[in-house]
Amino acid sequence: MIVNKYNFLRWDDDGSPATTCDDNYLLPVMENDTLSFYINFDDPISDDITNWELGVWIPDDAIVIRDIATISEDDVDGTNNNLYATVTIGVYPGPWFRFVIYDTGDGDAIKYWSNPLKYKTDDYNTYVIKYRNDFNILNFEYENVESYTNQFRITGRIGDQLTTKDTTGYELSSGLFEIAKSIFRKTEDIQTYGLDQYTHEAFYAAIGHSHLYFDNVRHEATDQDTYAQNPQGEVTRWNGAVRMQIFDYTAVASNT
Repeated sequence: MIVNKYNFLRWDDDGSPATTCDDNYLLPVMENDTLSFYINFDDPISDDITNWELGVWIPDDAIVIRDIATISEDDVDGTNNNLYATVTIGVYPGPWFRFVIYDTGDGDAIKYWSNPLKYKTDDYNTYVIKYRNDFNILNFEYENVESYTNQFRITGRIGDQLTTKDTTGYELSSGLFEIAKSIFRKTEDIQTYGLDQYTHEAFYAAIGHSHLYFDNVRHEATDQDTYAQNPQGEVTRWNGAVRMQIFDYTAVASNT
């Protein structure tokens, strides 16, 4: 059963980790990246995670790097919890790997395993997305983890900037329009490349958050912003794009 819907890092608890990554989008990571994930279980778990650890698993069925981050609990209802963690990426064996959550008190039994990640040595056609919300959204219990921010590297490009102008004013008795104020803003075209269905869903969910950053620049959506996806035929991976407003850029010109 795949858990953690609408997330870039998803988890499975059905059997054991798959030794292939065919038809999967591989989430890119680079050395020294920060990766933060929140597991928003459809049904929050009541398991005792005292002996649970996060590790790196490669396709020869081995946990090759152990205990790479602290797994924290988010108390949902006093009994059940979601989980979250922040990882600093090191030099991992490749070409691809999975994160696993395993139980040292149960012979290192793997409880959950992630979708595949690919280690990259350059940031070509990638950027970092960070996001959180002021309130609970899609089972992210943000009220309880105020300092937590999701963070991932994804495949895509930050495209051209455009300046927009919103004008307010009033109509004169002569029928002419008198401009009272013009507000100039900048937008950027945020593109995604080669994402699969689930990663597109994650991106669509991410841009609805109130605190959203692309490469450390804060952006926000407007009512007109739509994440346009362009699947062709029966492809399993395709591109998308959305034009978003740069949050901290605003210039106001008043006619007084």
